[in-house]
Amino acid sequence: MAPKRKQAFRDSGDSEPPPPPKRGRSRPRKHPLPPPPILLLKTTRIPVAVDLPDLPKPSVRILRTL
Repeated sequence: MAPKRKQAFRDSGDSEPPPPPKRGRSRPRKHPLPPPPILLLKTTRIPVAVDLPDLPKPSVRILRTL
């Protein structure tokens, strides 16, 4: 009976109400801004790992060129 109730709950309201609030709160808290630039720089194959902390402006230029 426990598994049946869980499935019904997911289709009943866990399929719409929970996703929006949980996703919106989890995303901004997990990666406010630092993670995105590092990932983009890594994909560009540029040694910006040291340029990011030293010069956060180059990262913006690379994003604009992409």
